[in-house]
Amino acid sequence: MASSLDEEVGKWLTRPLDKKIWEQESVEDARRKASELIFVLERVRPDVTEWIEETIDDTFAIYAFPASHRRKLKSTNMLERVNQELKRRTHVVRIFPNVRACLRMCGTLCMEYSEEWSTGKRYLTMENQTKTEIENEPNANLQKI
Repeated sequence: MASSLDEEVGKWLTRPLDKKIWEQESVEDARRKASELIFVLERVRPDVTEWIEETIDDTFAIYAFPASHRRKLKSTNMLERVNQELKRRTHVVRIFPNVRACLRMCGTLCMEYSEEWSTGKRYLTMENQTKTEIENEPNANLQKI
């Protein structure tokens, strides 16, 4: 029979931590969930607990942004897409005459993406939020994250 400690730790580890901590509505709620995790793990993995305590506050910077942006900011999809396209194009060319030619092609591609991101459809915009929504954001006035 498994101990209650094993069950408690298992409960935390069966679901990704970001679903427990960073899906909270406010930074205070997220800190509370992080404290629960630390309490559970400190008996099993004190080394991990120490690291979490030292670094967890850095991850709460996401709460400085509007709630509508947080889901998109958790993802690295945009960067992964750029890297995928760079890899695809360099594989198509295969052999570059020199390093400068490769850098020129990659630089051009990055400039195209930069232009597309600044003039095309915006991934994150503040246009959909009214001034009152921004002011009423629960974490709009965070002094220390």
